Amino acid sequence: MVIQHSKRYIAVIISMVMLISVFSSPSLSIITRADSDPTTYELGMTDVTEPKTGNILIEVPGASRKQDIEAAINRINEIREEACREGLAKPNDDNGEQLSEKLTEADYKTVEYSLGLECIALIRAAEAGLLMGHNRPNSRGNKASDIKAINGSTVWLENIAYFEDSDNTLLSAVNAWYEEKDNYINNITADKDPQGIGYGHYQTMINPDITCVGMGLFSNPEVSYPEIITGEFGHAKGAGDMSLSLGVNRKYTQLVEIDNSRISKLSISGEGIFILGETDKLNAVVSTSLDSNYSAVVNKGVTWSSDDSSIVSVDESTGEVTAVSPGQTKITAKIADKYIAKKDVMVLGEGISVSEVVQPEDIVVENRVIPDLPENVKVNLSNGDSINIRVNWEDYD
Repeated sequence: MVIQHSKRYIAVIISMVMLISVFSSPSLSIITRADSDPTTYELGMTDVTEPKTGNILIEVPGASRKQDIEAAINRINEIREEACREGLAKPNDDNGEQLSEKLTEADYKTVEYSLGLECIALIRAAEAGLLMGHNRPNSRGNKASDIKAINGSTVWLENIAYFEDSDNTLLSAVNAWYEEKDNYINNITADKDPQGIGYGHYQTMINPDITCVGMGLFSNPEVSYPEIITGEFGHAKGAGDMSLSLGVNRKYTQLVEIDNSRISKLSISGEGIFILGETDKLNAVVSTSLDSNYSAVVNKGVTWSSDDSSIVSVDESTGEVTAVSPGQTKITAKIADKYIAKKDVMVLGEGISVSEVVQPEDIVVENRVIPDLPENVKVNLSNGDSINIRVNWEDYD
């Protein structure tokens, strides 16, 4: 199943602002984390390295698969040639209602693939899973066209296809957008279409003013539509652009910038008991108002502090902690002085370790009733002592 959003799509073009900033290299620079945790994936960079004021960067795990770029481009060019040969109405370059003039065979121009636009498409595919439509989650109104040029190429129009399954190809999206052809022939715009689809995606593909496209696929099983394909269309490739693909074919974690107003809750995950001299990392986790109340680890935008750095010190920006001396204290994570989370932490003396965490007694409640969970649990130490520690309940059966 494909969900298409022509109404939102038209809004993209109306608010278009062309940008001239150039990145010297693709934004999706894949970098490997320093740690060796097999459950931690490489990071796919977004269009900024630091969140703007009022925003944070979150980590969105997912995957992409290497695609048959040539098949997708050939199909788009077939569709463009067909529209010119059949003399369909000329597309509106602002993606509004089609023009009264007709296409001719002389209007046919092939599109080329763009590496720069593919980089933007991969960013947008991950974002569109969190926030349906063409608005970016980094503010109230930014679009793909607001992303700075990559390799000199900027976005003019954007197509998105949402899939309920997870075995799709770029060609699947192109053919789904092609299904709007009948609406285009009959000039059935989104406001006249009972399904609200219209013909914006098809019109974009046959627009003679479009000369290049980049496409991206992102799979994320934690959102309503687990696979999303985006097509970013441009008027011209930048001087530094190439007709190549990154060929991403792996699991990775895409960084996504979101504005703080989408945060509903902040919490801290990670170990709370440390051995003297140990270093570890705590993670700030946000629950959001995005699709499926999406929860994610915060990559940047959190300020960390320790109530007593002589016991546990913490890096202000990364959340990396160091156990300095035996004792107990609190670690605080804060986002913009509005969202605050605290975690009790303890440093054990030299040679002492945790031998057992004593599970609390079972709590039985009626279906859909939230249990009243204890704030503390008992921990037995290797030296025979027992302590009570404050805990955060992240899950329960």
